[in-house]
Amino acid sequence: VHGHSYSVTLHLESPMLNQHGFVVDYADLDSFRHWLMKTVDHRNLNDVCPYPSTSAECLALWFYHECRSLFHLVRLRGVTVKETESTTASVFDDDDQDIVLP
Repeated sequence: VHGHSYSVTLHLESPMLNQHGFVVDYADLDSFRHWLMKTVDHRNLNDVCPYPSTSAECLALWFYHECRSLFHLVRLRGVTVKETESTTASVFDDDDQDIVLP
């Protein structure tokens, strides 16, 4: 067993900026941050990931599906999981259809 220090990037869009000039205020992202901390921080990903693999690709897909329900006025376009300085995986929803594993 070994550990990773992943970085997760949410790609968000909105047809307009909010009253403060943001697509979304960082405070509005706290629910996802709390979910991440509770669910995956210092946990064995094999025990908590709902997919058969804990690859960065599967983690990005899992986080994408979890995060989609958290935003109402802002559209989640994708999630990127950065495993190391040179390895990342992204999941993007370009056509409003669910992304699923084959």
